[in-house]
Amino acid sequence: ALRAVPGLDITESGGPGATANVRLRGSSTGQALVLIDGVRANDPSNASGDFDFAMFPPGAIERIEVLRGPQSALYGSDAIGGVVNIITKRGSGPMRARATLGGGSDGLISGLGAISGSDGKWSYAASGAVQKNDGFSRYGYRIPAIEARFPNLERDGFSRLAGSARVGYDSGEGFRFDAGALSSFMRGGLDAATGAFPDTPSFAERWYSQVNARGSIDALDGRWSHSLNVFANRNDRRFDETTYRLNLAPANTTRIISDFVGDRVGVEYQSVWKAGALGSLVYGAKAERETANPFATNLSPVPGNKRSTLAASQDTRSVFAPRQLPPGERLRLPAGGRIDDIAGVARFETWRTTAAYRVVETGTKFRASAGTGAKAPTLFQLYAPIYGNPTLSPEQSFGYDAGIDQSFLNGRLRLSVTAFKSELQQLIEFNAAAMRYFNVARAETSGVEASVDAEVLPGY
Repeated sequence: ALRAVPGLDITESGGPGATANVRLRGSSTGQALVLIDGVRANDPSNASGDFDFAMFPPGAIERIEVLRGPQSALYGSDAIGGVVNIITKRGSGPMRARATLGGGSDGLISGLGAISGSDGKWSYAASGAVQKNDGFSRYGYRIPAIEARFPNLERDGFSRLAGSARVGYDSGEGFRFDAGALSSFMRGGLDAATGAFPDTPSFAERWYSQVNARGSIDALDGRWSHSLNVFANRNDRRFDETTYRLNLAPANTTRIISDFVGDRVGVEYQSVWKAGALGSLVYGAKAERETANPFATNLSPVPGNKRSTLAASQDTRSVFAPRQLPPGERLRLPAGGRIDDIAGVARFETWRTTAAYRVVETGTKFRASAGTGAKAPTLFQLYAPIYGNPTLSPEQSFGYDAGIDQSFLNGRLRLSVTAFKSELQQLIEFNAAAMRYFNVARAETSGVEASVDAEVLPGY
């Protein structure tokens, strides 16, 4: 689904089960904000703060929304390149159940079961998925010179077990409640890929879990609505890595377990005021705490105790206020701003404005946008022993784009072209000579995105 999005690139570090990250408009993986049901999912314990898309169970997804360009005025830190919002399934209508079972090469087995529906004021949805693949060697697979040197490359398979559930309540009188939970566990083999013996029995275990609950109420005949969302999630990664030096003897074998635990908990309030001829105003506030707790354990050649390598946390408080002028048949002019304050680290202000003009008679839409983005330093970049730099400044960006959408054949054929440019300052990079993170002066990205959507068979 994501590969078809213009301006979006996916980077995978190997075969099935390997880490998969997203880049938007040439930005880094940590500059793409990922939301799951509106909750920030980027890993606080990751050095760059990115999100591993291989973790998410596809069976739980209802739809994916992608916003390209600086979006920090709406979503805060990390949204320099854009935002990917994953929305999980919700129930509606009569009860529906489905199950799928599949198989393939390299011992692939895949199964999915799901149920959803509604009963009166209540709705429900649940899904479960399992996947297993014997895989192939991450190092040297289908490379004749390497396979000739190492004729017995070991397979690096993977397995994944995931589940999700959501329940909702709508009183029909202005009060709504929604709660959900999801969890995904994955285990996959990996190789050192370097040294005299690069094909190693190493493996990684990754676990993502999230819970959230949202309540909303309407007042003044629906003109003034209020919602409160509480949430928590955890990124838990474990790498069991084996390396060999001179030979495969135990004395020359090093085995280390590295654990990375990133936690997030927070609450967000949002209100929408519909002022009729004056348009609408969205405003709100958010408080969030992120925690990173990495550990290391030596297993060989000399066993050791599990030790903490970093224990850090940070609190972020935000206020935001986007405004939408009265929607017209032809012209739309939304704009907004946001302030994010990270206690003891930094504070930054961001803004965004867009314009769209539709020529109804010809099926043409002209659009343009401009705004700023920001990304706060990660906990690892700030406080990691040796590498961390507590004086780092947030990354900043200014970007703009302009494009045109044209439809033909009563909307069955749609063409879209967008030109964009982003100017970035204070980028955070790693200085290998000084063994420390630092801010780079500036960088630029620019490009053109084009897409064609055609409905070949109407109604399908």
